[in-house]
Amino acid sequence: MEQQLIDLQTQLAFQEDLLTALDDRVAKQDRYIREMETTIQSLRLLVEQLQVSVESGASAGGAATPEEKPPHY
Repeated sequence: MEQQLIDLQTQLAFQEDLLTALDDRVAKQDRYIREMETTIQSLRLLVEQLQVSVESGASAGGAATPEEKPPHY
């Protein structure tokens, strides 16, 4: 009976260590995901700004449309 109690306590200690390790991993992944979301949002904003810039340049006649061949062809 005493050996069973020791075995159960040992299993509990290992499970507590595993739970702590899993909790640390989940917290680390959560931070990483938040950083990626921030980066993606910044990139999305940059792409939108570039699209507006390209569109305003094309409408002003500064850039060729995709169908037109550049002058060196």
